[in-house]
Amino acid sequence: MKVLITGITGLSGSYLAELLVEKGHEIFGIDINEDTSNLENIVNRIKFERCDIKQKKIVAKILERIKPDYIFHLAGIMEGSPLNIYQTNVVGTMHILEAVRNIDINPLILVTGSSAEYGLVHPHENPITERNTFRPITPYGVSKIAQDMLSFQYFKSYELRIIRARTFNNTAPREKPTFVCSTIAKQIAEIEKGLREPIVYVGNTKSVRDFIDTRDVVKGYYLMTKKARVGEVYNVCSGKGYSIQNILDMLLNMSKAKIKVKHRKDQMRRDEVPVQIGECSKLRKATGWTPKIEIEKTLHDLLTYWRENLEKVNS
Repeated sequence: MKVLITGITGLSGSYLAELLVEKGHEIFGIDINEDTSNLENIVNRIKFERCDIKQKKIVAKILERIKPDYIFHLAGIMEGSPLNIYQTNVVGTMHILEAVRNIDINPLILVTGSSAEYGLVHPHENPITERNTFRPITPYGVSKIAQDMLSFQYFKSYELRIIRARTFNNTAPREKPTFVCSTIAKQIAEIEKGLREPIVYVGNTKSVRDFIDTRDVVKGYYLMTKKARVGEVYNVCSGKGYSIQNILDMLLNMSKAKIKVKHRKDQMRRDEVPVQIGECSKLRKATGWTPKIEIEKTLHDLLTYWRENLEKVNS
C-alpha cells in the first residue's frame, strides 16, 4: 500500500513512518522541515520531499503523482502568529482534502487533532470524552477545531473516507526541547555534562495533563485505519493524569546529580488549563488499542535520548 505521511520529520511522523515501514508499506513523506535526522533509521526506505502544505498547487501535484491508498495528516504548527497557525492547520488541511476530491482518488485519511480543542475543561468533566464541549483558549486550539470540523464536513459533503483523532499530550525521545517533558530532561542531561549550572528552570508545575508515549500513539493511529469507523472521532490518550511536578520529580530521581529547581515567570502561561485527563474507551472498543508504555519508561527513554544526543554533540 502507498502511504503518505504529512509532517513526517516530526515526533509522531517519524515514529509512524518507522512502524509503517516495518509493516511493509511504501512510504511517502512531506514536511516543510528538511531536517530528516528523526528518520535516520529508515531514510533510505522512504521517499521524502519538502513541501509547505499552504502551497495548494504543490500539494495537488504531489498527491496526483503518488495517488496514496492512505494519508496520515500529521502536519501542523502550534506556535507562531495566529494567522500562520490558521493558514497551516486549516487552509493546509483544506488543500489536502481538496486535492483528494479533485484528483478523484479515494484514500483512507486520518486527520490528527488535539486535546487543545477541549481547552478549558471544568473539573467535573474529567475524564474528557469525545462529546465534551469545546472551549479553546489558544489559536492552536481554535485552528484544530476548524480542522476537525472541516474534515467532518468533507466526509459528509463529499464522502471522503476520513477518521479524526484528538490526541492528548504525547512525548518520547526526539521531542523538541520546547515541550515540558523534553525541556526538563534536556536541562538535567546538560547539568550532568557540566554544560550548565545545577538548576532546572520550570514554569507552572501544578497543572495536570494526560501524558502518553508517542510510540503508543502511532500504533493507535495505525489501528484506527484498520478498524475504526470512517466519519468518527476518537480520543487518543492514556486516561491517567500527571502533574508537571510529578514529571519533574520522576526525571530528577533518574539522575544522581544534585539539582535545584527554580520557577520562572516567563515560563508561566496565562492560558494554562488546570487539569486535562482524557477518556479513550471509544477507541479501545473500536480497535482493541490500549497504551502499553508506562510514563516512567517514557521519561527514562527521553532522558537517555538527551544524554546520548549531548554525547554526540560534544564528542
